[in-house]
Amino acid sequence: MINNQYPFDESQLIVSYDLLRLIDWLVKNDPESIKKIVETAQQNGYNTTTKHRHSVLNATTDLRESITGFFLLLEEAFLETAELEENDKHSTATPASIITTIEAIDSSLCDKETLLKSTERTQRALKQDDLQNPKELFYRELLKSWKPRKKSLSH
Repeated sequence: MINNQYPFDESQLIVSYDLLRLIDWLVKNDPESIKKIVETAQQNGYNTTTKHRHSVLNATTDLRESITGFFLLLEEAFLETAELEENDKHSTATPASIITTIEAIDSSLCDKETLLKSTERTQRALKQDDLQNPKELFYRELLKSWKPRKKSLSH
């Protein structure tokens, strides 16, 4: 009896549960993307002739490596996307809609410090609830901290 620390032999393919769920989701919710991938492959040289199929069947090692490579690529894409999504949730970057709003404000009516405070408060609020409208939230925060100067109102 051979004492094998791994319950699987080298010829078996192990696929993560997350990857299986991703494939299931793609098949159920985005079959058009899968069809586009297949169409692109066929348009760019994939050959489905009987001769080609026969040579692939004879090269089981190449086929196994191709399948493994495909699953590794899917897994990497899944992990990268999940990581980017997580980073976006914790990002301190100012949303583009706020930047364009800030640029539209007359600097003679509002000082930079007030704009900075309002932007920071808006970012904090968006981290807690990212479903809020960034532009409207920024305006609310700006109105809370803005103190009009008499000179700027006399125009």
